[in-house]
Amino acid sequence: MNIREVHEIIQQISETLTCPRCKARILPQHIRVAEIHNNGDYLFDVECKRCDAEMSLSAHVERVASSPQSHAAGVPALKSADKRPPITQEDVVAMQNALKNFCGSFIQAFS
Repeated sequence: MNIREVHEIIQQISETLTCPRCKARILPQHIRVAEIHNNGDYLFDVECKRCDAEMSLSAHVERVASSPQSHAAGVPALKSADKRPPITQEDVVAMQNALKNFCGSFIQAFS
């Protein structure tokens, strides 16, 4: 698992997504990683603090030899390292525990 990859996905969600109900901007601190899978699939739980709407989003990061590709139109491709060890169940549990009570800024944490 690459923490920078998670950060980039959260940034893209925050920059492009508005609440479908009230059209408010979704802030990074209201996006929680729910699941991470070895095949590049991510599941996020998102809250709108303005109208209390809740939603789930999925993202897929595809790694190719030449350059990373993004499946979302108009969204820049994510940068990824050439080789990464597979994500283990322990990695997922560690990330969930780290993010469970995270109250800080993702921007500050990953810059």
